[in-house]
Amino acid sequence: MYYYIFLCNRLYIILGLSLAFLLSSCNVERGNNRKHEEIYTPIESQSDRYERINTRLGTHQYNGYIVGYNGDSIHSPGEAILWTFTYIGAAECEDAYRQYSNYRENIENQDGQPHRILPIVRKDLWDYTDRGFNFDGWAGFIYGYSSLWNKCPEYREELKANWNQFHDRFIRQGKKLWPNGSHADIPPGFDIARRSFDRLVNNRSLPSQAYIRSLEGIIMVWMQGIQEKREACYRANLAFLHMLSLENIGYEFSSYFNSKYCSIMKPFDIPTIDYWCGHNDLNEWLDNYKLNEWDYRHQRCGSWEQPDGNIRPGRELLESSAIDYIFAYGLKYGNRTD
Repeated sequence: MYYYIFLCNRLYIILGLSLAFLLSSCNVERGNNRKHEEIYTPIESQSDRYERINTRLGTHQYNGYIVGYNGDSIHSPGEAILWTFTYIGAAECEDAYRQYSNYRENIENQDGQPHRILPIVRKDLWDYTDRGFNFDGWAGFIYGYSSLWNKCPEYREELKANWNQFHDRFIRQGKKLWPNGSHADIPPGFDIARRSFDRLVNNRSLPSQAYIRSLEGIIMVWMQGIQEKREACYRANLAFLHMLSLENIGYEFSSYFNSKYCSIMKPFDIPTIDYWCGHNDLNEWLDNYKLNEWDYRHQRCGSWEQPDGNIRPGRELLESSAIDYIFAYGLKYGNRTD
């Protein structure tokens, strides 16, 4: 009898150890799953966060422009038109059109000329006469206009009239974004977005695809220079906005450019461009977005730059407009109706 008890005890021990091993194996797998969930599962959904940030932008308005705040002061007021039209380009149709209407009401009450911000904030920030509207603002402007044209066809008659008013003034000013401004030129090659959108709006045939091939070469050289010298990456975003604008207009980039460009851009670590290139799906970035810390993240190279958020000294009170989140969200989920 004792022999059978001994065998049973040994059997229980063996079964217990085997069960413990199996459970520990399951726990390792579940532990990995939990870790995965901690990284990728947000406290709030991406759409809920989009709505919360979108609603919050109601308190980030300055005479029709979207701005951020650092305490009681407007943060980077000179970029207001860039952020405003980036939002218009990325937001859903009705939200985008509402913002566009607010902007138009402001400038029509002034002089009809696009401004970086109006009325001007802190005149010491720049030579206003020289840099009232520049290429940075233009990149957002053409992206916003071309996106709005695509996703809100019911407003095209109004958009056409407003565009032609702007474009006629542009031509009268000697093809400058700002009268007599030395920083008001659209760089060679990038002007194809203006010319092609003007033709699209006025129902004329688009310029040859050869202009796109030329721009592809310009962009690749530009990006290689930024990478080699570790320069400021905001220009990568300006080029990217032009690429998106040309896609809105109906152009396609060559497979050679797509491959080469995306190879060049991979070390930059710019989430929105990585998404366009197929290097990520933006889920992790959107899920883990740090409001007020990742300001301008969509135009900062993670490899050698920091976002302009409140992690920087002197910006502890920053209330970001979070346009980088709106831009990434719109890029991922689309905003076109046609």
